[in-house]
Amino acid sequence: MADPKRIEAIGTLLKRMEDDRARLVVVFAGYDEPVLRMLEMNPGLKSRVNTTLHFRTYGAGELTSIFSSHAEKAGYKPTEDAMKKVREICALMKGSEDPATFGNAREIRNLFEDTMAQQAAGLVALAGNGKQPTAEQLQRLEPGDIYWDNLGDESLRDTLSGEALRTV
Repeated sequence: MADPKRIEAIGTLLKRMEDDRARLVVVFAGYDEPVLRMLEMNPGLKSRVNTTLHFRTYGAGELTSIFSSHAEKAGYKPTEDAMKKVREICALMKGSEDPATFGNAREIRNLFEDTMAQQAAGLVALAGNGKQPTAEQLQRLEPGDIYWDNLGDESLRDTLSGEALRTV
């Protein structure tokens, strides 16, 4: 049974869509199944949504390019080996994606943000040992900085690559 608050919200939205149809645009965004369930809650809502756009998911190469773009915009310079690891992770993401929850570029943004945090932690440790990081070290991303929390056992992260990494 549908939540009474949701039914009330849809009823309010329908009234507004009807009363202001000449000057109101409503966009529903989300994953296919939840949006379809919402539209099915009320036949009046479904009949007013006459245009649907479906966006394809990015390929592993495109996801890698998005990571590279984030790094460039933020002033980071990933090494070739770091980008190799990013490509492997993007391939894993594509192989393990759940269409109901996979976030595409959001997943890559999260990967990049986690990578920045991992790199910063390493630089803090370096500074804690009395060594000031150089400008190059501040900008460089190494394979050990590339961090995706879905890889599983943390102790395996730095020792696995290629096919072994794909089985985690």
